[in-house]
Amino acid sequence: MPFSFVRGNHDTWGRHAAEGWSDYFGRPDGRGYYAIEKGPALFVVLDWAEEYGLKSAASRETAAAYHAEQVAWFKALKATPEWRRAKFRIVLSHYGTRIGSP
Repeated sequence: MPFSFVRGNHDTWGRHAAEGWSDYFGRPDGRGYYAIEKGPALFVVLDWAEEYGLKSAASRETAAAYHAEQVAWFKALKATPEWRRAKFRIVLSHYGTRIGSP
């Protein structure tokens, strides 16, 4: 199986960490979330990384917009042939999922 990289909170602590992540694991679309098929499994990689503490209103707004974009992507993914075809759906995330706002 190819490697699947899941971005976590340490990968966004400061500009050097964010640039390092994109240098080594960047995707052409710039997203940290994606899905790949391998045999009967669909691997869904979520990106809940955010700046540590989200201290400023601007960083909280940026994180909320990114999370909303990802939720919309995930809902659309559930309507694809890849989703319907998968016998197994395996979700990978650095943080545990939660109900409600981020």
